[in-house]
Order: sequence, then structure tokens, then C-alpha cells
Amino acid sequence: MNLGEGILKHNQEKIAIWLKFVNLECDKLSTTVLEPYGLTLTQYKILKFLLLRPIGTVKQVDIEQYFCIRNPTVTRVLQNLEKKGLIERECNPDDNRSKIISLIEKAKSMEKLLYS
Repeated sequence: MNLGEGILKHNQEKIAIWLKFVNLECDKLSTTVLEPYGLTLTQYKILKFLLLRPIGTVKQVDIEQYFCIRNPTVTRVLQNLEKKGLIERECNPDDNRSKIISLIEKAKSMEKLLYS
């Protein structure tokens, strides 16, 4: 490795550390903001995703693909949102193997938070 490559590698490592630090600080801040609503950052992101799409068009697989989250994780997050009365999951009439995810009134009343 020559000197230039060594400097580049060192700078990349420093940038990676700073990005990780910024990400952790953002997570802390979002936790503080979302805690009064009883939401996690992932739940918030999924609710916002649903809010910005036409009702009845989002399938669970769309959420998995958009956020690069595995099926069991999305299933657990959606179950928790359903228990909180924020979403409903219905069988897709075009494909019984998939679910259509929709916001319900309680979540729609949180639009101000979700648009922020």
C-alpha cells in the first residue's frame, strides 16, 4: 500500500466512525421525540411510509423491500402497531398469501407528527 492509499483508508475509517456517531445521536433524539407517542423509530418510519401512499395499496412485502428489513422483523413491528390500534392488516384479495397494510383513524390523527 502506498502513502496515498494509506491516507485514503485512514480517512474512510474516520468518516465511518463519525457516521456511526451521528447515527447514534439521531437515534437518541428520535427516541426522545417519539417516546411520548409510544413509538419506536422503525414504527414511525413505517407509519410515515403508509401515510404517504394511497390507502389499500401497501403490502407487507413492499415495506420489507423499501426498508430492507426481513419478513419476521416486519411482521413483529406490524403486530405491535396493530396492537396499538394504528394499522390493520387484511388479506390481499388478489393474493391470499400477502397482506394489505392500512392506517386506521388513530394513526391518521397523528398526521402532524408523521409529516414532521
